[in-house]
Amino acid sequence: MILWNIDMTADDPTLQMILIMSGIRTALIGIIVIVFEWRALVGHWRLKRPARKSTMDVN
Repeated sequence: MILWNIDMTADDPTLQMILIMSGIRTALIGIIVIVFEWRALVGHWRLKRPARKSTMDVN
């Protein structure tokens, strides 16, 4: 019964549009999360690096 309902709605353009939009939304959210996680990780690495001495330092 459930398979019959899925088969009948497979050609429904509304369902296809919903699936496409949800896939696009998932991809965009994933990209945003990856970018912010990468920035946080790079920032974490930069904090652990020793500070460079400036050429203006006398000591």
